[in-house]
Amino acid sequence: ESLVAGQWRDMMDYMLQRVAQPSMEEGSGQLLEGHVHMAAVDLLIGGTETTANTLSWAVVFLLHHPE
Repeated sequence: ESLVAGQWRDMMDYMLQRVAQPSMEEGSGQLLEGHVHMAAVDLLIGGTETTANTLSWAVVFLLHHPE
């Protein structure tokens, strides 16, 4: 809904616009919807994992140093 053609706010805007463009390329250089989906999942999982690790270490630190 907020996607504006020719303007990229982030990597996802760029990838979505590339998928929407008709491509003359065939083969491994072509960007498909599946690639965009995989990239979004990778970013989400990566962000979730680092946040979980940070919170776990914060709890460990607070248990060892309650003051």
